[in-house]
Formats: sequence, structure tokens, C-alpha cells
Amino acid sequence: MKLILYFFLLAAAPASAQAIAELKFEEAETAYNQGRYELTIQKVNEFEKAVGGVSDKSLYLRVVSQDKLLNPSAFYDDQKQFDLYLSLSADAEKYIKAMESKGLDDKFKEVYAISEKLKSLNLPKSRAAYLKESTRIAKEKQEISDKCSKGFDALSIDSLPFDITLDEFLAQYPNALGEKKYKLTKGTRFDLYQPKSSYDFYSTDLKFDFLPVNILYGTVKTGDISILVKDNKIIGYQKQILWDSGKVFKEQEFSSSYNELYSKYSQLYNCAPMKQSEEILPEGLRQVSYWKLNGKTLLINKSHSRQAKYYYHSLICRVTKSDQAVEGF
Repeated sequence: MKLILYFFLLAAAPASAQAIAELKFEEAETAYNQGRYELTIQKVNEFEKAVGGVSDKSLYLRVVSQDKLLNPSAFYDDQKQFDLYLSLSADAEKYIKAMESKGLDDKFKEVYAISEKLKSLNLPKSRAAYLKESTRIAKEKQEISDKCSKGFDALSIDSLPFDITLDEFLAQYPNALGEKKYKLTKGTRFDLYQPKSSYDFYSTDLKFDFLPVNILYGTVKTGDISILVKDNKIIGYQKQILWDSGKVFKEQEFSSSYNELYSKYSQLYNCAPMKQSEEILPEGLRQVSYWKLNGKTLLINKSHSRQAKYYYHSLICRVTKSDQAVEGF
């Protein structure tokens, strides 16, 4: 009969249980190799129940599986992680104490490394200390979230509403668009209610790039707002912040404005962008950064390109409901 070393329950498994036990352990190893760590622990439990105790190989497999499941970044968000941390710490210590006299094989070194990593995390081991720190972190996150929520509308184009018709918007907010005349431009993904004299600019793949102001050449800072409409409902707004066209390449100037705006949003949300992307334009580049908060997606878009002897530069801000119109036109 195969010898099994027990650490805290010295009991010989009945011969009739050996075959079942070995099958359970094989199932545990198979689950581990498949990356199914919770199933691995379940099968280890079944193995130990079959043999009536804990063996060196079952405890090793339990430790390395628990280590795969431990996620320190979610420690204070999920009490299951706290319980897992306590169990893993205790099991790793048991394995080291039981096997330290057997020599430094690879498994011992692996468990020892896991134990040292756990110590370096310096996480609380008492439930009271854990709950206290969890409460503090949750309160801090809520304060940041509240600040973000309050600041979002201020930066997301004048707190204008979604899910109303264009006619309802014009009736409720008669002064929101200023005195300019507007037109409805049909698009493939949504329609755009924009200043009537706007010049539409498209990239080579016919994907909507930016909305310039009502001059063809020159530099201007503007707050012109356009409205994104789909199925007769407003799904977003866009604001033209900077626009320039002419024979002078001003990419550095517009990069500085883009970086300033990007920094403003990054500080507000206390986080990195949800996503960043780049797209090559004819002799130019489009750079976009996205944020998401409270069911809205906000982006800033810097574009510069060249057509013939003229350079075009634009910086816009767009806010949409969810991801309905993050890109394209």
C-alpha cells in the first residue's frame, strides 16, 4: 500500500478507500492543470475525506491552488479574499513545518516563496482589523466617486439631457446652442445636429473625424455644441474646443492643449483613461482618450492632418450615453 504522510491526523486509510482516494487526487491534479483552482480544492477535500487525513501532496496542491485564487488587489472589496488569505497563510506554514526536515525540493521552495510573499503583503490577520480598514477604504472610494460624479457634468458639456427628442431639447433649452443656424446631417451610426455653416471633415476610411467651426481657414477657440441623434433620441453631445486650418503645421500647439485637457480629466477621475487609441490620418494622426462614469462615456479627440498644402487641426470633447457613439459618424 502506498505510504501517505499525515501532518495532524495519523490514520491509515482503509484499503477499500485507496482506489477512490487516488482517483480523487488525479481529478484534483487534472483540475489544477486546467486552471480550475476552485475545483482543485474541492477534489483535494474529497481526497482527504477518503483517506481520513491530510497528506503532503494534498496540502501542497491546496496551497498552490489557493495562491492562484488569491487576489490582493480585491482584498478589501471581498471578504472571501480575507478568508482565503488566512487559510493560505496557515496551510503554507503547516507545509513548511512538516516538510522542512525532508530537504529543499522544488515543492518546498515554491511553498516557501508563497509564504514569504504573503508576509510581504503585510495584510491584517484579525477580522476586526480587516473590517476597520475595509470600511475606511470603502468610505474613501465613495468620496472619490461622489467628487467624480459632481465634476462629471461640469466637464461633460453643460449637463445636457439624454433620451429626449431633438424637438423636446430645442423647446426646453432654447438658448443652449446660441444664435447660430443649425442643420441635421445624416450619418451611418447616428445623425448630427450641427451648426449650418460647419465644414465636415472625414478621414480616408470615411469615418467621422471632427466638426470644425464655421470658418474654413484660421484659428479659433469655440464652444460650439453639436447634438448626436439616433432613432429620434439624443444619445450624445459634442463640443468643438479648438480648430485651426492653414499652411502652418501646429501639431505641437494642439498637443499641448490636448494634454492639458487630458490632465484635467485624469485628475478629476483619479484614474487612467478607460481606453486610448490612435489612428493614422493622411499625413497626420488622430488620438482619442475615453472615460466612463455613471453610464456615460466621455472622450477627447485630437486630430491633425494635411490635404494638399493645407494643415487641419482639431480638438473636441464628446459625451454619450454608454458607448452608443464613442466613435464614428
